[in-house]
Amino acid sequence: MVVRDPLIVVRPVASGGLARPRDVDLIAGRSANSMNHSPRAARTAPVVGAAVAAGALVAVGLVAVTGLSALVAYVLAFGLITFATYGFDKLRAVRGGRRVPNAALRLMSVLGGALGGWAGMLIWRHKINHPSFWLAQVAGTIAIVAALVLL
Repeated sequence: MVVRDPLIVVRPVASGGLARPRDVDLIAGRSANSMNHSPRAARTAPVVGAAVAAGALVAVGLVAVTGLSALVAYVLAFGLITFATYGFDKLRAVRGGRRVPNAALRLMSVLGGALGGWAGMLIWRHKINHPSFWLAQVAGTIAIVAALVLL
């Protein structure tokens, strides 16, 4: 049995089987409602912040090595980071484990990673049945085009 939370101790229950997830939460002192108060949205900011920081570092490297404009380098670098994040989330979806919050994936696409978002959706076939992700890709693409036109 895989226990994803190291603070949970799985104990046999009186019925002779292993504890069900609800029982495990009660054993660990968490009610079913307390699980709803640790939303994935609380993990969105750190994920997006780390992605922006990684994209900025890669962009600085691209500017230094190739001489690209900062905006083009940012779009390429953040697209690469977004693509990798979609791939990681797809891997976690298939194998199980903690996922990247949907809000983080959408926000990364809107903040300049739409090229990687498109590639991640189409190559990994990830989140293609969710209209909100298509809208985020379109909004991000429009933002990239507008920024490049104003450059």
